[in-house]
Order: sequence, then C-alpha cells, then structure tokens
Amino acid sequence: AWDTLRGMFPMRWTAAHRLDGVATILGEFKAVPPEDVNDVYPGGRPPEITAVIRGTPCFEPATGNESFTVNPVRHLLHYLSDAGSGTVPLAEFDLASWLTAIGDCTDDLPTPGGTRPRYSGGGSFQLAEPQKDVAGRILEGVGGALHLTQGGLIGVRVAKWRAPTIVIDDSKIVSLDCGPGRSKLDRVTTLVPEYVEPSLDYTERS
Repeated sequence: AWDTLRGMFPMRWTAAHRLDGVATILGEFKAVPPEDVNDVYPGGRPPEITAVIRGTPCFEPATGNESFTVNPVRHLLHYLSDAGSGTVPLAEFDLASWLTAIGDCTDDLPTPGGTRPRYSGGGSFQLAEPQKDVAGRILEGVGGALHLTQGGLIGVRVAKWRAPTIVIDDSKIVSLDCGPGRSKLDRVTTLVPEYVEPSLDYTERS
C-alpha cells in the first residue's frame, strides 16, 4: 500500500493492494524531456536499483529471543530449527556447540583499518530450494560442517584452529593405509590411520 501509488491512482490503487510479509521496493524516477533522456539516464533506461536489505530476525539460542544479525551460524540455526523457520526440533541440536561456533564467528581479527569479525554475512534463498543446498552454502562460507555428537544431537563447527585435546600416539594406532599419490600433498592427505578411543569403550576409529 505505497502512498505514492495510491496518490497517483486513487481509484485503482487502494489500501487493499498490499503484500503482507513480502518485502517490496518502490523506485521513483523523474520524467525528463526526450532530448535529455540519454544525459540523465545513460542508455535511455532508468538505472537498476541495488539495495542492502535487513532481513529476517534470527533466533538467538543464548536468550531465546530473535534479533537481526550478520552471524552465519545464527542464520543456519534459524533456517534449520523450528525455533526459526525450519522444521527440525530445537531439542535435537547440541546448543553448546552452536553457541561456541556463534562465538567463533564474532572473533575480532586484525585488519589494516582496525578489526573485523572472523565470519559475517547474509544472503537469500528460494523457498523451493532443497534444504541441504541452502545449508551447504552457509557452511561453505564459514568453512564449517555439521556433525552428530556422542549423544546423537546435531552439532556444528566452523573453521578455526584449536590446540588438540586428544593426542593419538603409536599405542592407539592399530593399522595405517597409505597410497603413493601423485604429489606430496596427495601422499599426506591419503593417509587413513585407525586408532582405538578409550572414551568410546575402545572402539576403533578412523
């Protein structure tokens, strides 16, 4: 129900013409004499409109509220969980790992002009897109991955180096397969060690 349109077309455009819940942009361009069109509008066409849109408020697991954010992990949790716009029950998420990943995104990294968050951004998606495709794009932006915890909950991690908490020594390695590879990098990345994990009742892990 744009006031400009209602004023220009009072009999045809009324307050009933609206798109509730749908974002719209109305661009207004001045009419100019034909001889001035190319000077005012290069190419004879009105310019394209570019906008930075503040989108949907996202669920905040620390407070249970919703707010605007540029944190990609919060975007992902809102997208996947029923606390936001998704269908997966919030109880099936390991919120501790999500809170850690949310905090990792906000780490201040030094830049020539000051600092910036480790990861920030925004975006859009089509409602008909497969959920895995949208989630995959968000995860790619933070070098992240979803995983199942030992308790069967959905956890998440982003690309951030941490000192290891488990050291795999030779006493835990039960076998090791390696291929020749085509380069030094291949020879490193094709190593597949197997080891036993005491915290998982000494089950073999790769």
